[in-house]
Amino acid sequence: MIQTRTKVKIIDNTGAKIGRCIKVYNKHKGIGKIGDIIMVSVIETDKDAQKRGTSIKIKRGDIHKGVIVRTKKKSVVGTIQRSFDDNSIILIQRDTKTIAPIGNRVIEPISGELVDNKQRYEKILAIAPRII
Repeated sequence: MIQTRTKVKIIDNTGAKIGRCIKVYNKHKGIGKIGDIIMVSVIETDKDAQKRGTSIKIKRGDIHKGVIVRTKKKSVVGTIQRSFDDNSIILIQRDTKTIAPIGNRVIEPISGELVDNKQRYEKILAIAPRII
C-alpha cells in the first residue's frame, strides 16, 4: 500500500533509482495498490550511468507518473499470498492515454497481479524479465 510521501524504488532503465509519491490516482482514498497509477518526484538518480555509457533520461526533481508493480503489503492471488521486500514502480509517459513505459527495459521481476488486466498493461508485461 502506497500513500503520499512514500518512497518507492524505480525498476526500469530510465536512470532514476528512488522516487517519492506525490499523489495516488485511484478510488481507494489515497492508498495505492498494485496496478494503480501514482505521480512521483524523482529524488535519486543513477550516478554511474554516464560512466557505463548509457544516457540518462530522467533528472533529479522531475515529476512523472508511474505504475505500482510491487508492494510490501501482502496480497492474495487465488490461494497464494505474496509480498515483496520493497515498493516498486515503473515510470510511464504522462501525456498518452495508453500506459506506455518511458524505459525500454525492466530490471527486476514484477507482480503477477498485472496479468489480470492484461490489455491495459500489455507493454509493461512485454518488457518484464519475469512475472511472479
